Order: sequence, then structure tokens, then C-alpha cells
Amino acid sequence: MDDVMDPTFVILSNGLCVANHSSPHAFMFEDNSILRACSDERAQALKLSDEDVEVPNKGGWIDVQKKFILNDTIRQSIDELQRDETIQIILVALPVLLALKDAGVPIGKARALYMVDRVSKKVSISKFCC
Repeated sequence: MDDVMDPTFVILSNGLCVANHSSPHAFMFEDNSILRACSDERAQALKLSDEDVEVPNKGGWIDVQKKFILNDTIRQSIDELQRDETIQIILVALPVLLALKDAGVPIGKARALYMVDRVSKKVSISKFCC
């Protein structure tokens, strides 16, 4: 991958090396470490496809059920990070984590963030969703 497509990573105060798989948003951890955002190009290239299933509701609105679809590009990018021995945690969006599970793909190092404070939006350095 070229520089635009390289993931970002940070080493937290507890020694964990955490990579940002594809989020265009930076994350601040509870130890004030900052995991930089990925480039817009990387975020766009590694975006899940989705399908909407619309279910009319008797109350007059439509409920939309999202089905997220894992593609080969996303799988390959996660596999590359899985092989990097310096990285312990690959932060992915929750829909990506769910799509991996739905596809029967082992999640390996892939995890979603665990927010410790909703107001400050700080992320845990020791808890991750799997």
C-alpha cells in the first residue's frame, strides 16, 4: 500500500499497539494517547457495502434493517494487519466486526472500541468489544 493507504497506529501507556483499520476519525484514549484518523482515501476504499431491507410499520413509518457486506479488499487489509506482529489490536467499526462474524471469518486481532466516557468520548486502553 502507498502512504495514503497505510493505517495509523499508536502505542498506549500500557504498551498495547493499536491500529486504526479504516476510520476517518481520530480517537483519544483514557491515557490521552491519540490514534490518528486514516486518510479519507483509505476510509472510502475500506468502506463496507450494505443492503437495506425495508419493513413497513403499521404506525406509518418504515423500519430499515441494514445488512453489511464484507468484501475481499477489506478482508485483505485486515489480514495484512493480522500478520503485523507489532500490532495487538486492530480497531474496526462495529459493523465490520459483525460482518466478519457473519461471514464466519475469525476476528483475530480485530476489535471495536469501548467508550469509557460518553461526554469526553475517551476510549478505554484495556477494554475492547469483540
